[in-house]
Amino acid sequence: MAEKAREVARRMAGTDYAFTPAFEIEIQKSVDYYAQRTGSNAGDTPGKGDIRFVFERGQTVAPALSKAFRAHNISPLIGLYIPAVESEYVNIQTPNSMGAAGMFQFVPQTGEHYGLSAADLLDVDKSADAAARYIADSIDQFNSDRMKEALALLAYNRGGKAVESDIAALVNEQNRACSICALTEQRDKLCSSRECLLRTALVCRRDHRREPAGVWIANQALVVTVVVATVRVGPVSLWQRVGVRA
Repeated sequence: MAEKAREVARRMAGTDYAFTPAFEIEIQKSVDYYAQRTGSNAGDTPGKGDIRFVFERGQTVAPALSKAFRAHNISPLIGLYIPAVESEYVNIQTPNSMGAAGMFQFVPQTGEHYGLSAADLLDVDKSADAAARYIADSIDQFNSDRMKEALALLAYNRGGKAVESDIAALVNEQNRACSICALTEQRDKLCSSRECLLRTALVCRRDHRREPAGVWIANQALVVTVVVATVRVGPVSLWQRVGVRA
């Protein structure tokens, strides 16, 4: 698993990530969670059902997502990751309590910033393009950090300013080599106050347990893509469906 995670990081970022042993343990735990859903008897229940249903949906949109992200020089694995964890590839019609809707779960304010109307939030192609531009902007924002791609994904859920504050508070010279590891390993210090929770976006996990985004999202890009690389739907994996050799 650890080597697969490093391979995923290289494909996403074009460079090696120096994961800590503690971070690799976190990845393994989450991979186990997804693996346990393979062949489950829960049907297509959001957050609990057979993960193969998720990737069957993913296969139908994977070529379009890959094209949108490649157009902005962003790894197609990131394009596969975001809607996998945000919506399990469901184009969610009903906004949640924060107003997020669609496969990429844009809130209206962020969507508007990237040129999306309220109707466009439900347009998968337009939302994919906007998400790719959001990630590209966030990578630029964290360009000085060797983990900039992972931080950009964290910012997608948590917000760039919140991630900057987290880094300032929790990342130092001793743990800077893997900033995303440091944030994950100190997640109990993220959003510990009610005031912080109110000003920082919350993520509603598909099993309906609400947690601060930074608590779990930091390793999910690797987790989901590791699973994507190994779970097969029919004769091919989702990676292979979009031309990414596993």
